[in-house]
Amino acid sequence: MAMISHLPRDLLGDILKFLPVKTLCRFKCVSKSWHSVIQSREFVKLHLQIHQHKCDGEKIFMPTHFCSAYNDPDFYILDTSSLADSENPRAKQVEIPVGRRCIILSTIVCACNGLLFIALDDERVLFVWNPSTGKLRRIPTLKSSSSSHFDLLYGFGYDSLHDDYKILRVCYDNGTYDCWLFSLKENTWRKLNDRVLNGYGTCNIDQVLNDAYTRAEKRAVIVCVNDSAYFIVQKEGKKYKVLSFSLAEERFVEMLPPPCEVVGAVPILKVLAGRLSLQWRTSANHDFVVWSLMDDGNSSYWTKIISILYSETLVGLEPICMMRNGHFVVRTKPERELFIYDMKKKAFQQVFKNENPDVHICSFKNTVVYTESLVHPCDYGDKVEEWTSAIEDMKESLMLQNKRQFCSCCGEC
Repeated sequence: MAMISHLPRDLLGDILKFLPVKTLCRFKCVSKSWHSVIQSREFVKLHLQIHQHKCDGEKIFMPTHFCSAYNDPDFYILDTSSLADSENPRAKQVEIPVGRRCIILSTIVCACNGLLFIALDDERVLFVWNPSTGKLRRIPTLKSSSSSHFDLLYGFGYDSLHDDYKILRVCYDNGTYDCWLFSLKENTWRKLNDRVLNGYGTCNIDQVLNDAYTRAEKRAVIVCVNDSAYFIVQKEGKKYKVLSFSLAEERFVEMLPPPCEVVGAVPILKVLAGRLSLQWRTSANHDFVVWSLMDDGNSSYWTKIISILYSETLVGLEPICMMRNGHFVVRTKPERELFIYDMKKKAFQQVFKNENPDVHICSFKNTVVYTESLVHPCDYGDKVEEWTSAIEDMKESLMLQNKRQFCSCCGEC
């Protein structure tokens, strides 16, 4: 151990960079030099580059749909590597350190580089959390629309040009867009030039299908990948467009039209194997098709990556992630089961089932996939402290709000 503890800093980093996050967190206690290497921004970035595209190391984060004022919110994490190796994989229940008895009227979750941006309780609670290290940072809230029918989207991505993590908030209310951007470095919200969005319709495309989803499930998210954010809007009636937002240049651009439009269907954006992907979702009986946006250096184009024939037994298929062997992890309605789809055999294998009839943990909009990392949300920005002292104050505030909204005597207070 004496010889190992005196390894040159560069050599030590080259050895440790291949280890998983949990092991590195324990190794910080070996010595001051080890702690210094593992905590350094350079090592954190190097470790992320090595591990972020390993499909076998991805985690699936699944929040519950609904928790009452008198029940604790439940969140689950499922290791994708256990899906293929275990005959009975189980989702691990985790607790987010933001206080208990938090009424989840809506849950918005976005993932980027091992960090999760989570909005709870109708935007009353916003924070960025690393579930692998437990580090958490609170985000200041914005005033919500006074209308009860506004559409709201959040996106969370990385701006590599400025080495900054940013949160994009898009609100559509009565035909008008209101867009804001939060920088973790600047620790502030800034109003964006959103006049270019005039003429576009709603951004909450789930409403088009009129599916029987709760208010929480209809909270869409913005997909972020490769320094850009993407979301779907309506234009010219029922035509759909993909808008991209450059996190570095901070401008909106209309992208290539979605491929092979299906009548009566709406497009759903995902990130699969590090690429922007699109699926047509419909309430009718249609085949399951996923397209991926490719880039050859000169231009971008959509290409079909998976096509599954319609099945009456597996309704409402939606991809979650792609495994290293090329198989897809998919879920079905009513969001209680996970399957692995073997593209060569064209066969499904059930790998996970939620046995609790009172808890729906695989929401169409709330489940996200992330890779473990050492990224600390408080390392971006000056004089930003980890969120710990505010937890007790927030507990009391949320409990008072819950008591007012869910009065036991009438249910309407």
